Amino acid sequence: MEPVKLISIDCVLDYLDNVPALGHQHGGQHGGGCNITWFWSRVCNLSILETIRCLGGLAVKVVVKTISDQRPEFYPGTRHQYPFYEQRGTAVQRVGSGRFWGLTKYSEPENRSCPCQECRTAQNPKKTWAYVMIVTAAHVVYDKSEAEKTVCLVDYDDENSDVFHLCGHDVGEVCVEEDRSNLICVTHDADLVEKFEKTWSVFMELFKTLNRKYEDYSALENKLTVVVSHPHGGVKRVSIGQWVHRLTVKGQSNRFCYTACTCPGSSGAFVFILGMKGWWYHHVHSGTSLGFNYSGTGCGF
Repeated sequence: MEPVKLISIDCVLDYLDNVPALGHQHGGQHGGGCNITWFWSRVCNLSILETIRCLGGLAVKVVVKTISDQRPEFYPGTRHQYPFYEQRGTAVQRVGSGRFWGLTKYSEPENRSCPCQECRTAQNPKKTWAYVMIVTAAHVVYDKSEAEKTVCLVDYDDENSDVFHLCGHDVGEVCVEEDRSNLICVTHDADLVEKFEKTWSVFMELFKTLNRKYEDYSALENKLTVVVSHPHGGVKRVSIGQWVHRLTVKGQSNRFCYTACTCPGSSGAFVFILGMKGWWYHHVHSGTSLGFNYSGTGCGF
């Protein structure tokens, strides 16, 4: 393991100044985020900053161009109306966020044709392609009909970015109660596949290292929380704050409330909490209530 690298407060401030941060929360409330003194007392090594960079490389903008006619009227077991119920069955475009979670590659020797819409009607469908899984919120991509009308934008960092596009194909597991959806996309782009593989490998090593180093933080309040998303469908933004409440749902499943700022379009973004352990750690940003943002249900301890 590399020794801890300390950097000056000026470096941290300069880094944060050059990484766009959200300026407002849902409902137009300005402020939020964390005190820089508190942040510096915990973020004193480059591994955390590199982890944030990796989170940015794995984050995607999710554009959904239809609303399923199968959306429920209410959240399960409640009388709270489910998002976009009254617009079900229409071609209303919406935006959210998501994060890369895994991929499966296929090559010529396997002789398996790509299932994307273009290849299904082509005389010579692609034989080198990949399934790419994007984790987002269930209220962003509800079912297969929405997935088929979804496009994910990768590396939309500024208006001049060279953006990759991922076409939605299907959904894997969708859990409305936990507000989590596994969107399955298809790509022929070998460069994009390689980028995801490399960034994911670095992220997982950093993730495991930080979990070991900061696992004692799980007993503390106001733990570092980072959300990388596409607010209002715009370019990628980084929001840094603290978690303030943890609600145990059952066993090791829980939800968090946090001060990291979000906006419409942030739904589905990965919620990174320093020191959180657990392989099936899928907390995604879900919404806002009573002045705090909150995640969907995930498994972490």
